Amino acid sequence: MTSPTSHHNNFLERKMRIDTTRRPRDCRSNPKRSSAFTLVELLIVITIMAIIVAITVGIGRHVMASVARKRTQTAQAIIKGAIDAYIREHDGEAPADDSDAISTVSLMMALEKHDESWDMMANLDKEIFSSRIAALKDGWGNEMIYDRDGGFGGTPIITSL
Repeated sequence: MTSPTSHHNNFLERKMRIDTTRRPRDCRSNPKRSSAFTLVELLIVITIMAIIVAITVGIGRHVMASVARKRTQTAQAIIKGAIDAYIREHDGEAPADDSDAISTVSLMMALEKHDESWDMMANLDKEIFSSRIAALKDGWGNEMIYDRDGGFGGTPIITSL
């Protein structure tokens, strides 16, 4: 006859024994359901990604244009200050322009001879102004145009296309 404690121990051993031949209910394979994505799920993901890329590119272009515009406005303000300093020193006469030529060569040559104006030009970004080149570039890399009397009331103007 077995003692009540041994009977109790056998019961616990049987209960604690793990059956490795059976798989848990969650792990059983379901032949009807695959773990891969469906075509609709893939199309939804691709659409969302395309929308995100389009928004990012649009914002990036807007930011780049805004930066180029600000750089051009800042450069034009500095150049105007240099021209104004030249005019003060030369009895109200603006630097000569290249008449028919669309260029800033004569402006640069005139400002180079005037120390205060040339020092102001040194404050421009290197992409816009370099003492080695005669052209002034805007924020987009296009050459700026100087006209001695093209502004309001015949005042000097520097423009960017």
